Amino acid sequence: MITRFLRFFAVVVIVATFAFWMFGGANTGPTKYPVPVKNGENTIIKVEGKFSPGIEFLVGNGVFAIILFGLSFIPGLINRKA
Repeated sequence: MITRFLRFFAVVVIVATFAFWMFGGANTGPTKYPVPVKNGENTIIKVEGKFSPGIEFLVGNGVFAIILFGLSFIPGLINRKA
């Protein structure tokens, strides 16, 4: 039961993180807050108070999901009695 929950939760974390990163702008650099808005050429008009998750956000949550998935293979977690 716990193993299924950990595996399911790991998949949910991966999918939710990827969706949040994609809809947040799919920034392959570091996380940005606030985000500068450019006009045509390279002149910055204003700075928005928008959060743009970076690649470290994606990698960090991916590592967390891999750890959760790995924990589901520990034999002592199955039928553990208190």
